[in-house]
Amino acid sequence: MIPHRINAKLFVTEETAVSLPTIVPVFHRWIQTQAVPGLLIDVADYKHVPDGPGILIIGHEGDYSLDQANGRSGLLYTRKREWPTDDFKQRLHLVIGLAVQAAQVLSADESLNLAFRTDELELTFADRLNTPNTRETLAALQDDIIAVLAEVYGTDEITLATVSDEVKRPFTLQATIANAPTLAELNIAQLEPAV
Repeated sequence: MIPHRINAKLFVTEETAVSLPTIVPVFHRWIQTQAVPGLLIDVADYKHVPDGPGILIIGHEGDYSLDQANGRSGLLYTRKREWPTDDFKQRLHLVIGLAVQAAQVLSADESLNLAFRTDELELTFADRLNTPNTRETLAALQDDIIAVLAEVYGTDEITLATVSDEVKRPFTLQATIANAPTLAELNIAQLEPAV
């Protein structure tokens, strides 16, 4: 059971006021300066869509967005192709690591004043063929997901909860991390695993 599309979303803090128009020039700068890994192609503005993808950078391997889904703003990274490995745990570590790295770059940008929570993370496996939204999928992947999160966060005080039991929705988990470290302290050293 190896998903081919994995999303990781880090939410902004409650004190953070997200101004989507200010993100557009920042994301254009990311393309020009290659501020984050991957081949970045274009910026798409979906701020007019309620609870939508917000501002999106379309990339070759993956997309980055300041997502607004379900009324919660956050940095969303979606890996869609060019996986360097077939190992699920390494794929998951890569996706979480790229999301964390992008959140670090955004939070360091003084023009934005963004801060991100580390005590919760949303993981979506947007591949219903390989990861249907069932209890069996949770049972099959749960131990590996917790192991990767424990490595990234440096703690095993992790709780996973499914976001929806609706079969037509993608398999999505909400991870809650007790005593989470800061964004800068997260272990994302292994971004491109060896194949």
